[in-house]
Amino acid sequence: MRLADAHDPRMGVALTLRAMVIGIVAAMLCAMGRAAAQDVVLQAGARLGATRVQLDSSAGEAERLAHADGLSSSDREAYRLAAALMRERLIEGDFQVGDQIALEVRGQDSLTATFVVREGRLLALPTLSEIPLRGVLRSELRQYLEEQIGRYVRNPTVHASALLRVAVLGEVRNPGFYRVAADIPLSEALMAAGGPTAAADLKSTHVKRDTKDVLAPVALRNALASGATLDRLSLRSGDEIVVGARGGMNWPTLLQSVTVIVSVTALVLTRHR
Repeated sequence: MRLADAHDPRMGVALTLRAMVIGIVAAMLCAMGRAAAQDVVLQAGARLGATRVQLDSSAGEAERLAHADGLSSSDREAYRLAAALMRERLIEGDFQVGDQIALEVRGQDSLTATFVVREGRLLALPTLSEIPLRGVLRSELRQYLEEQIGRYVRNPTVHASALLRVAVLGEVRNPGFYRVAADIPLSEALMAAGGPTAAADLKSTHVKRDTKDVLAPVALRNALASGATLDRLSLRSGDEIVVGARGGMNWPTLLQSVTVIVSVTALVLTRHR
């Protein structure tokens, strides 16, 4: 086979098309890289345990993206809303009335318990003045309380965890609402509800928020495998962790139902003899 002449016009067209394809692919990869980086930044800002620096950085990135070219109006509005929510967290903090905080102060039994955030976003601790929580982030809680309690207790050693109220539903032994620390792995949240039943299918587990799925089964599978915490998954109070059921017959349940039916039928027949 004869090699194509370097001056062949067809070769020039082929090279031009090749260059265009390479350029398009490179642009797509670059855009995908930017999108991935943007997602990472915004997810960092959505985390319950985000620091003040992360929130400020993520809010700035969301504001920049809201003015980027080529966005749909819905995407632009979503970035504006994300930025506004993060700015609000920076001002108002993360704690609301009714939230619970698990506190442990070494050597201080009266200060080692679970306390509720009261009206005015105040934390009332025994023998101490009320501690304001407005403007305090979850990531700042331990250090902040250590400083506040340090006004009354010399060199206190403080451990503090903000609790989430989440529903663990579906194929778990004790479905219901549970208050758990945001920094525990997803698997521990399931164990708080007694763990999965024999009919559970963890592969179809999902998280719902206001009737909408916010975490798909594949994300939950990865979270269980990696030991990801509720905070890293950006779960919030009120979210529902729903454990799915395996397809096919649930033989233990079916056998139990058949036994009941047979017993009732036998009783009815006996009474009509």
